[in-house]
Amino acid sequence: MAGGNAFSIADISMTPYVNRLAMMSMRGMWEGGRLPNIERWFARIEGRPNFKRCFIDWVPEDLADELRDNGAKSWPEVAKILEIEISTKEEKMGRLEGKTAVITGAAQGIGAAMAKAMADEGAKVLVTDVQDTAGAVKAITDSGGTAQGMKVDVTSNDDLAAMVKTAANSLGGLDIMVNNAAICTAIKLKPFFEIDDDEFDTIMRVNVRSVHQVMRAIVPTMIRAGGGKVVNITSGTFYYGPPGLSHYTASKGAVIALTRSHARELGDKNIQVNAIAPGLTESEGVKANPGFDIARAPTIARRSIKREMLPEDSLGTLLYLASSDSDFVTGQTLNVDGGKMNV
Repeated sequence: MAGGNAFSIADISMTPYVNRLAMMSMRGMWEGGRLPNIERWFARIEGRPNFKRCFIDWVPEDLADELRDNGAKSWPEVAKILEIEISTKEEKMGRLEGKTAVITGAAQGIGAAMAKAMADEGAKVLVTDVQDTAGAVKAITDSGGTAQGMKVDVTSNDDLAAMVKTAANSLGGLDIMVNNAAICTAIKLKPFFEIDDDEFDTIMRVNVRSVHQVMRAIVPTMIRAGGGKVVNITSGTFYYGPPGLSHYTASKGAVIALTRSHARELGDKNIQVNAIAPGLTESEGVKANPGFDIARAPTIARRSIKREMLPEDSLGTLLYLASSDSDFVTGQTLNVDGGKMNV
């Protein structure tokens, strides 16, 4: 790069973590086919100051024009134009190398993005859901990661026992558990007095009791292995109680309570239990449910970072909690919502 500004992945690893995540995200979006050309990339990062600083400030105008003119469609093409030095060793961050991760509710949306992020960091991932996980698994294997899909009903003890057995026998263990499965985007917003007992109980069974069931199933394996990481996905709704979602809000508050209790009970077993509370995220399910349309503009207006939240925005927090970086952190809920709620 002109002016001696060539940089490598190794250089990026010495910069703030957000820049490392930006590089991973940039590469992942190209390889996943979600950014067919550089123009889409520039449009994507326009409202993201950290990403923009990470790349645009490093890319001289003539190279930016070259990227646009060439319509780079693959990571090697982008790397060549930017003169980024890449190799197999440098590309792999490896924060989860040698680990096996299991994630529930990962067929699409936030769950699928989290599964791929862990695989990109070297983890072998068991992708589970009641829906077809083939697409999420393919996204991982196409990028060179290791993943296996499995149909799992998180309210079924038999399914959970089979899940633990598969992780151990097929992927080598169970080091990281991400409890993401929940009923959310399929919910029809309504006043609490219109929610009947069956609907309320269904939400609690899937969103809350399943976390208890999963933990009961996985903990013996983690204890035998000498420890592990558990990341529960809750919701920022707990902090402000939006109308029309009282049962969902209550369920996510209960997940935070379970996170704290489980962390207390498992601390001396070297198992850290934490939670992530994402804000309203533009997942496939949210986009498909018109009930969330009314919340989008006011949510963005209340955020310090005034833009839509994407599934990728939770990945840095997930990788922190799933890795050894958080070995002295447990019982915590990290709020990731662009500064809507300061907790």
